[in-house]
Amino acid sequence: MTATSTTINATDISVQIDPSTSSSLTSSYLLLGTVSAVGTLVTDLAPADRIVIHVPTATGRTCGNCRWCLKGSDDLCSTRANANAPDLIPGQAAVVPAKSAFKVSGYNNMLAASTVEAAASVYAPLRKHMALGVRVGIATVVDSDTVGAQRQLASSFAQVLGAGEVATDSIQAGSVDLLLVLLGEASVPANVVWEELIGKVSVGGKVVIVGAQGTDGQGQGLGIKLNLGAVISGQREVVGSTWEVARGLVEEMVRFADKMSVELAL
Repeated sequence: MTATSTTINATDISVQIDPSTSSSLTSSYLLLGTVSAVGTLVTDLAPADRIVIHVPTATGRTCGNCRWCLKGSDDLCSTRANANAPDLIPGQAAVVPAKSAFKVSGYNNMLAASTVEAAASVYAPLRKHMALGVRVGIATVVDSDTVGAQRQLASSFAQVLGAGEVATDSIQAGSVDLLLVLLGEASVPANVVWEELIGKVSVGGKVVIVGAQGTDGQGQGLGIKLNLGAVISGQREVVGSTWEVARGLVEEMVRFADKMSVELAL
C-alpha cells in the first residue's frame, strides 16, 4: 500500500484518515477514515462512506526460521515486520487501493473502531469455540473502561450464541468449559496467577487469552505453564493472520450483531 500520491487511479480511493491511533488486528494495522473520492472502477465505495483501512506492516522478506515461518504464518515474522513501516498517518489524507478498505457506513467513529476491536477480541473466540449449552466464563485481569465494556459485549455474544451459562464474577474452579481472559491494552499485572485462572476451566476445557498478541498459542510470552489440560489460544490463532480472514470476520460479526440485536458500542 502506498499513500504518497494524490492522484486517484481507477481502482483507488482518496480517504481522510481519522486522527485516532490504529487498532491492532493480527499481524496488520487497521485505520479508520472517511472516503472523499473514488476511482472510476470503484463500485462498492462512495464519498462519505466510513471505512476500515488495512495497512500491511511490511512487504519485506521473512527469515524462514522463526516459529511463525515454520508454522506457515510468515506474515507474522518479525524480520518482515521490521522491513518497512506503514506510511499512512492518522489525521491526514491519503490515496489507497479500494481493495484495502472495508465499509462500515452507518457507524460513527467510536463505534466503527469498536466494531473492529470486538471482532478481534471477543466475537472470534466465541464463534470458534462455542456450542449450545457450553458454560462460558469471562475473566478480567486489568481494570479499565475498555475491558469492562468488552466483558459486557462478550457476555451478550455468548448468550445469543446459546451458552448454557455465562459467568463474569466469582467463577468457581472447574465450573466453565470456555474461559475468556481479557487483557485489554494495558500491561499484564505481575501478580496474575495464571494457574488459578486456568483452574476455573473444566478438564478438557479451553482458555482464550484475549489480546495476547505476543503469544504463540501455548501462552509463551505470558509466563503460563500448562499443567491443567486446558487449551491456550492467543488472539492471532483465533482471528487468523491474513487481512482476508480478518475482514471476513469483521463483516460476519457486523451482520450477526445486527441480526441478534447486539449493541456493538464499547
